Amino acid sequence: SLAKQAQDLVHSIRGIPKANGWSNQIKSEPGLMLVYDHKYRLMPYLKFSGRWGADAIIHGGGTLGNISTYVNGGIEIRTGWDLPADFGSAIIRPGGDTNAPVDTSDVRYRDDYRSFSAHIFMAMTTRFVLRDIFLDGNTFTSSHSVEKKSLVTDLVLGISTVYRKFKFSYAHVLRTREFNGEPGGHDFGSINLSFTY
Repeated sequence: SLAKQAQDLVHSIRGIPKANGWSNQIKSEPGLMLVYDHKYRLMPYLKFSGRWGADAIIHGGGTLGNISTYVNGGIEIRTGWDLPADFGSAIIRPGGDTNAPVDTSDVRYRDDYRSFSAHIFMAMTTRFVLRDIFLDGNTFTSSHSVEKKSLVTDLVLGISTVYRKFKFSYAHVLRTREFNGEPGGHDFGSINLSFTY
C-alpha cells in the first residue's frame, strides 16, 4: 500500500521524526465486529426565548468482536438557534449515526427563510474496553501488544449548522490515554456533511 513511504514523506516534509514501528505491525486477519448503539432524549427540547433552546441526549451500547469489544455510555448537550429534530451530532465511532431528522418538525423540512439552524454541542462518552486488536495484538497469532487502559473517555466539543437540506458539523475530540506508557491522550477533529432528501 506504500503506507510506510507515504508516512515517511509527510514526516520529512513536516520535520517530524520517522516512525520506527513498521516491522512491529499486527498481522492481517479477518475482522468481525457487531455494534449496538441506542440514543434517548433525556429531556425534551427546552425553549429559552423564541427559537433559542437546548436539549440533552444520552446514548449507550457496545461492540463485540475480534477487532474491538467494549461497552459505552455518554451524553450530548446542545444549545442554539432552532435545534434540529435529530439525535445529535455524529462523532467518529463504530455505529455512528447519519443525523437523519426524526420527524417533519425538523428545520431541514422547511423551505423558507426559517430553514436555518445553528448550535454548539458538548458530548462525553466513556468506554469500558475488554479487547482492542490494535492494543492487544492479533487474535489468532502472536504479535506485539501493549498494556491497555480499561476505561477510555472522549470529550467532544463542536458546532453545527443547518441550511435548507444540508447539515454541517465540526467536532473536536479530546481522548484520554488508551494504554500505559502513552505520553498523553489524543485530540482530533471530525467534519460531517449530510444532505436530507
